[in-house]
Amino acid sequence: MVVFDPITLINLVFCIGIVVISVWWSRTSRSTTPLYIGFAFGLFGISHAAVILDLKSAVEPVLIGVRVAAYLVVSIGLLFVARDAIIRQNAKEALKVSERKYREILNNIQDVFYRTDDNGKLVMASPSWARLLGYDSVEECLGRSMADDFYQNPDDRKKFRALVYQTGSSLDYEVELKKRDGSSLFVSTNSHLYYDDTGAVAGIEGLFRDITEQKLAEKALSDARRKITVLNTITFRDIQNALFSLRGFFELEGQEIRDPKHQRYLDKEIAIARTIADSLTFARHYQNLGLKKPSWQDVRQSFLLAVSHLDLAKLSRNLEIDHLQIYADPLLERVFFVLCENVLIHAPTATEITLSTYETNSDLVIVFEDNGPGIPMDEKEDIFSRREQGKKGMGLFLSREILSITGITIRETGNYGNGARFEITVPKIGCRFTGCT
Repeated sequence: MVVFDPITLINLVFCIGIVVISVWWSRTSRSTTPLYIGFAFGLFGISHAAVILDLKSAVEPVLIGVRVAAYLVVSIGLLFVARDAIIRQNAKEALKVSERKYREILNNIQDVFYRTDDNGKLVMASPSWARLLGYDSVEECLGRSMADDFYQNPDDRKKFRALVYQTGSSLDYEVELKKRDGSSLFVSTNSHLYYDDTGAVAGIEGLFRDITEQKLAEKALSDARRKITVLNTITFRDIQNALFSLRGFFELEGQEIRDPKHQRYLDKEIAIARTIADSLTFARHYQNLGLKKPSWQDVRQSFLLAVSHLDLAKLSRNLEIDHLQIYADPLLERVFFVLCENVLIHAPTATEITLSTYETNSDLVIVFEDNGPGIPMDEKEDIFSRREQGKKGMGLFLSREILSITGITIRETGNYGNGARFEITVPKIGCRFTGCT
């Protein structure tokens, strides 16, 4: 028989409510601790239900055990609650310490940290942002459009944003920012996408570094190099014109000479003039050494462009270098030209040239070989010397210089009698394979 006891009924409803809340709490916090409390109040609810159903006298021993168990579970639950509270407090203190350190780093960092939202508005920046761009504080910059307010050319921001959203990040990307007074600030930025709690893209964040002085220095150096190149070109032309005229007078003089001793002197003078002309031609080929920035170059294409200037009809070519690119000076083509030209000049019996590669732990080696007579052991290093038989060694000397600009080395490793073998060693960071299927 159901006994109506308002107090017991209220207690039962209260216990049921606690059970429901504990389940919700556990799911929300992803912790099992609330379930202990819910389980304990569930046991209390059972005892209250037994009283309402008038089963107290029949199951009194059981109800006593249920209540004791409930108190034990409540005690365990409270211990876990206390433990969780301590953990949360420790985490909160650790978070405060972390935030303080983060804030100190952000305030003292020389590079600029920034964060934009998905609409391209600035939502966070380090104090160095204001210092570099000429603002009184970061706060007056927050909420403003990056493209409209901080980029000299808004289209540059669109290109940068498209790159980051496409690849997820950018590395050493150079942009031109606009300072408060309208002047330019050149920066290099490393940036990436960041995400919200749902995993959706929230915007772009990263660091940028002021490279204005570097850009100005590069421009000044570029201008100086350009002027030197123009001066060299004019000087080369003037000297060559003078040599051309001098050779003409030598020819006229030779027609009138009757003294053999005088003729010998004239022959030496002509030879000296020819050497000067050859040196000028050689220097003109290499006057741009190091003037242009290194770039990624297709090895096969550079080789084919080089041999297109030579008559290699008698030589078969075996090229095993598909899809290989190396980071080198734009004069890389000239290196291959010199190697092939030397085969024609110094290995007239050669019938084949080969270009192949192999890898070591840290490098990739490009091998250029021919099947001519080869190079004697005592000349393997001398052929790279500037003084080697006058002009003969200049091509390989400057080839080594061209390659060394990006840390590439070249040496001759062939066995004399079995052909020449040049090994061009490229650091793996300076080579890549592209377009492979």
